[in-house]
Amino acid sequence: MYRTLIILAFFVGLSTFAQDRMDLKLAVDRFEYSIATWDDIYPPLNLPRVGSRGGDWGRISIRFELGDGRADRRDDVWIDELNVTWDIVLARGPEVRDRPRPNTSIRLSRQVKYVNVLTSGGGTTHWAIIFIPPEIIKRFGDDLPDERILGKATFMHGRRHIATVWFTGKTSTVQDNPPSREFQQYVMSEDPIPVKYGLFHRLETPWSYSGSGNDEMMRILPAGVE
Repeated sequence: MYRTLIILAFFVGLSTFAQDRMDLKLAVDRFEYSIATWDDIYPPLNLPRVGSRGGDWGRISIRFELGDGRADRRDDVWIDELNVTWDIVLARGPEVRDRPRPNTSIRLSRQVKYVNVLTSGGGTTHWAIIFIPPEIIKRFGDDLPDERILGKATFMHGRRHIATVWFTGKTSTVQDNPPSREFQQYVMSEDPIPVKYGLFHRLETPWSYSGSGNDEMMRILPAGVE
């Protein structure tokens, strides 16, 4: 038994060592902010549209290529996990620190962990998608124009930083070509009021198993599973 454990620990350590030697590169291919409606769900859900059901969701999508610069272009390379941390600001007029109001800028944050992610020397295309639920849109962002959605998505492999993608509701830039310092400082400042439960990953939405608009093929690690 002890011999088996030693062999297993050896291979786990070898896998960790190999992943630490990777030269992961991320290139954004497409960025999109869109409104996802109940009618977009396919197959349709036979549920009554009560409460938040049937409401419009905000959907932020980043399509990117993830590659290992040290691998052969034809080789498949797997990584144990890819963490994406979202920091999104809904910019709604002057900031008020004491209490949130409809014209107050707010901050939404969430980390999503993907596991057993495929990459390659030539780059593999993936999507990272996050949703803003109907309640947040109704509570703070009715008729919210695209350009008032600001934020960044930080991609990490373990503790190693891969890339930071800055975005507004219409455009995005990677860390190598970041937006103005004022933009970055505002997104990361304490001015926007943090609001809990403002971002949901795909498995927590009606699109968890929908074939319509479901381009995110990486496996999400559910909350509470390690």
